[in-house]
Amino acid sequence: MAKVLASQNPPGGLNVENVPQFVNFTFDDNGKSGLYGSGTVGGMQFILNLFSQYKNPKAKDTKANNPKTFDESPVQGSFYCAGFYAGEESQWENGHFVKKIWKLTYNEGHEIGNHTWSHPDGNSENFSVADWEAEIQKCNDILTADYNPDEKPETRDDKNGIGINKKDIVGFRSPFLGYNDALFTALRNTGFKYDCSVSEGLQEDQDGKNFLWPYTLDEGSPGDALSASENNRAPIGKHPGLWEIPTHVLIAPPDEACEKYGCKKGLRAKLKKLDPSFNEKNGKVPGLDWNLWSPLEMSKEEFVATYKYSLDLRLEGNRAPLCVCFHSDIYADGYDDPMPNASAEDRRDAFKACLEYTLSIPETRTITTANLVKWLEEPTAL
Repeated sequence: MAKVLASQNPPGGLNVENVPQFVNFTFDDNGKSGLYGSGTVGGMQFILNLFSQYKNPKAKDTKANNPKTFDESPVQGSFYCAGFYAGEESQWENGHFVKKIWKLTYNEGHEIGNHTWSHPDGNSENFSVADWEAEIQKCNDILTADYNPDEKPETRDDKNGIGINKKDIVGFRSPFLGYNDALFTALRNTGFKYDCSVSEGLQEDQDGKNFLWPYTLDEGSPGDALSASENNRAPIGKHPGLWEIPTHVLIAPPDEACEKYGCKKGLRAKLKKLDPSFNEKNGKVPGLDWNLWSPLEMSKEEFVATYKYSLDLRLEGNRAPLCVCFHSDIYADGYDDPMPNASAEDRRDAFKACLEYTLSIPETRTITTANLVKWLEEPTAL
């Protein structure tokens, strides 16, 4: 694998106007299936049902659909699963139901990635390479163990898994986006193709129109270097050939754009009151849904406006892929973190609005992160 340095330019020498605007809907944890009771909406159940209703836009020439640019392909997401939800330590529901929904997710063509076994913060716990490898392997074990379609909740056997082919588990995201250099050594040792734990876009010269395209870690990570400097720690080193698919910040619309995007003026002022570190001038917020719904207390309208505005900035600029970190559990009934301005139904409505807006744009392609990496290795124009 040739190294790909971080750049604001699309790969392969492609012109921006010929590059697909890739969008990765990615989901962490995935412990609330919703299969355990009638009348209860589970996060993964909701997302799978929604995705099944849509396809990506077709080629402008309807006779020229190209599988390499995912024209009219099914809408697909990437689910980074924490293994303990499917075992005896499951917090919310019988692990049988979790295995069942993960198996359905895989069978429907979505990506299943590794999110460790026990969901630790490996950075604050100062994980070694061996610590990371143990967490990764235990998660892989349950993902790849044979699936038993005859298993029932009352006969759950934790030796059963979901039957994923090991070669299909190519991506990893660290819990809490908490990583250290040892993680990337462990990922290379265990054969992963990409990571998506590093945040990008906080650099002062990046405004949403010129975010970095994904890169390999042959020369480290610009986003991590900034974070390391601000937190007085050593940056991660060089890990040749391992792709980093960064989770960029999103950008809340300024007052002059709020009405266009369907929310009231003053969003940035509100966010400043809730988070004194928020920069009203650039409007940058974490690219994780929990942060927007909970500590930043967004309403449905504010969440959708922030997503749409962020996507439109990319389309006006260099079309760097938009990788958003969602948590499927947030869209389930009964999710218990305080989200004062949006009910579970509001959050589901907002997610649907974001997806539909994405698919209304002819240049967008909503695909798995694994498929994005395949395209990056062989860039193909629309």
